[in-house]
Amino acid sequence: TAFSQDPAGYDRILAEQLYALIWPGYLLPPLIAVPVVDHIIPYCLGILLIRSRLTIREKEARETLRAPPLDICWRYADLLNNLTICMVLLFFVGPYGYQVMGVLLITGVLIYG
Repeated sequence: TAFSQDPAGYDRILAEQLYALIWPGYLLPPLIAVPVVDHIIPYCLGILLIRSRLTIREKEARETLRAPPLDICWRYADLLNNLTICMVLLFFVGPYGYQVMGVLLITGVLIYG
């Protein structure tokens, strides 16, 4: 800040703010929200739908509970977006660049591994 004894430049402050945006904002929601919205909620609603109807046939029940197809375009766009934003952080001086790239690697392994 301007009047403190700690000489923090604009690069360091911008890197801290960008790190605070990237880690919980960009890298964590795909790990939590995508499986819940794409798989868990439709499966639970399908079970409730099948239990509530007496006239549903076995074939329709299997179709309802089938996992949705993998949307590779959305995953690819998400990966490119996260990689680009994390690469921007490497241009700033500070310890956050390597931390964010480590978290990006861990989230990539958790999503695709």
